[in-house]
Amino acid sequence: MYLPKLLVQSVGIYITNNSELIEQLHVEIKDLLGRVIIDKFINTESVCYLELNELKIGLYFISIRTNNTFLMKNEKLLIQE
Repeated sequence: MYLPKLLVQSVGIYITNNSELIEQLHVEIKDLLGRVIIDKFINTESVCYLELNELKIGLYFISIRTNNTFLMKNEKLLIQE
């Protein structure tokens, strides 16, 4: 099973794709009320970078999937100074 490796930076997330079988990822980030803040499809290469400049300080939930398979589902994502 493929699991993306996440490294949270002050302005974004690096997503490392270690599988040649995955060409596109669907990344969704929701706030605590369940509102979708980011909903993007990312064409994967070896490393992708997702900007998080639009997120304010707080707790979010991130889901990453390919087709209908969740690689991460509602994992906590904390944005802080």
